[in-house]
Amino acid sequence: MSAAGVKRPIAASAATREETGAPKSSIRREETPSAAANMEIPKEDRSARTEGTSIPAAAASSGPSPRGLAQPDLPTGLDPNEVPVGLIEDNLLSAELCNESLSSIHRVYKHFKRVVERSRLKSSILVVKAERLNDACALREELLEKDATITELMQQISNLQAGGSAIAPDETLLKCQQERDQARRDCEGLRQANADLEYYKESMEADLRSADKKLAENLKTIQKLNRDVERRDKEIEDLESADREVVDTVQPPRPCVAGCRSVLERLRQVLDLLRNSSQRQSSQK
Repeated sequence: MSAAGVKRPIAASAATREETGAPKSSIRREETPSAAANMEIPKEDRSARTEGTSIPAAAASSGPSPRGLAQPDLPTGLDPNEVPVGLIEDNLLSAELCNESLSSIHRVYKHFKRVVERSRLKSSILVVKAERLNDACALREELLEKDATITELMQQISNLQAGGSAIAPDETLLKCQQERDQARRDCEGLRQANADLEYYKESMEADLRSADKKLAENLKTIQKLNRDVERRDKEIEDLESADREVVDTVQPPRPCVAGCRSVLERLRQVLDLLRNSSQRQSSQK
């Protein structure tokens, strides 16, 4: 929301005061709060304003409030019926600050959603890879069986060669040699597969450690952002709860002026505009 959107209700209230016959000096201050805040009023003008008011400052401060409570002592030269310029638009309720709070909440939600999705993806990948790693034991057992077969075949060949006259036929010897070669190839393949699995296991363990570290860092970031959001929400709640006291202190109700909106109504209107704008932005996203 732009600054022009926030100042629009103030201009409308100024027009209402012109229709109801409110003082022009207060209307000018409400229409241009930033310009009046940057200008210093000379002491001669302050004294002239104090002399020109219908109610003296001492009488206004000593008189009872509409609720029966004594009003606080005002500084010399200030009209109790005029709202100070700094209270018309509070910097803590600016559109920029509220938009920043809403943007930070949205960023925290998107970041947490991405963390959850990445965690689920990593979990599914780790489950598949763990199933593959479980096959390493079966491969080791098969490798031992192949080694035993090779040893047995080598023993048979040595026995046949040492027996002399008890040499096996050529077909049987050729078959044994083929089985031996096949067993050696299988053994070599199993050893290579075992080495690949060991390397794969080490890489997966390193990835898992780095993923745990990144997850811890992301959780810390989320906690920090949540604390910032809670702090800003608390500040906004404190401002909303203190608006009634500020209005009663600065601008008591004026029953003689009809149709004049109080500071509380204008503040609530500004808060409603901010909430509506934040809802529209969230619905568009």
